[in-house]
Amino acid sequence: LYALAMTMGLGAEGSPSFRATDTFPSTSTPTPDRDTIVRIASRDRSDLLAARETVASAAAQLEGAERNTLPSLDLSASVGYAGALDRDGVDAFFAAAGRNVPGVNAGVALSLELPVSNTAREADRDVKRAQHEQASIAARDLERQLPLAVISAMNDLRLSQKALEASAETVKQFGQAVSDQRDKLHEGVGTVIDLVLTEELLISAEQSQTANQLRCAAALSRIFLAMGTLPASEGAVAGTLGRLGIGGSSGGQ
Repeated sequence: LYALAMTMGLGAEGSPSFRATDTFPSTSTPTPDRDTIVRIASRDRSDLLAARETVASAAAQLEGAERNTLPSLDLSASVGYAGALDRDGVDAFFAAAGRNVPGVNAGVALSLELPVSNTAREADRDVKRAQHEQASIAARDLERQLPLAVISAMNDLRLSQKALEASAETVKQFGQAVSDQRDKLHEGVGTVIDLVLTEELLISAEQSQTANQLRCAAALSRIFLAMGTLPASEGAVAGTLGRLGIGGSSGGQ
């Protein structure tokens, strides 16, 4: 659903909330705070920050290119004096600055440049405008995809947590069933085939639990990836989850 929204160019505001059709056991895990994660991602994602800086740089270059296409009026002024000393030697060069000085001279120059049919500057301006638009589109597209990636990862994490709790309960029930079948076999009212079939169901449930643990870990990694952060230890993961409101009985599995 979220991949389709990305492909269609839609944002998070146009995507309906996804709900699972199967009912999972109730859980004490609180709902993750989507706005908090999106705000952290918008603040810390280096690729998003770089995209915004690229837009600002392209805008400055475009402003300079547009200014170059305008008429240029330059005013320059100079002030100085001249001195002379008829004598050889290096010291005469420095002594001339204070002798035979007729007075101060000054000059003012005014130049006007009209870029008539200056296609080179106009072409440079058009290139800079295209680069600015390209950078702006890339930045807006990244800003659009970021909330979708966060929402998708959070929903996947929540569903995988519920599925993990359901599979853990299934493993517990099948473990009890295997114990009951063994008791029946010892009492002579059960068969080895029933015990083997029940043990196979237990093994299948344990494999499903392992798969759900992997899915839960992958969804959690997607959340950290969307946030642009990399936890250095398990304690850092737990602290981050606590600050974001993500945690519960399945957090330690």
